[in-house]
Amino acid sequence: MKNLTSGHLTTNGGIRGHSVGEYFPWRVMAQGEIENLTWWLISPTGQKLNSYSTAQNAVKAAQVCHDLNITRGL
Repeated sequence: MKNLTSGHLTTNGGIRGHSVGEYFPWRVMAQGEIENLTWWLISPTGQKLNSYSTAQNAVKAAQVCHDLNITRGL
């Protein structure tokens, strides 16, 4: 991760640089009980776009969206 000790991000208000992942503004969120989690891909606008059964698959989706700079229609 690039922002290990950076302060607030100038582009996103109060979000601290060291708190965001490599594929920000795309995010991965877990929801459910610890023994039965669903992983969600969250768009830059905060929409839950797709669910995944593993964190690894959700992160791969975030990486693809980030790398392709997908933002239209969201």
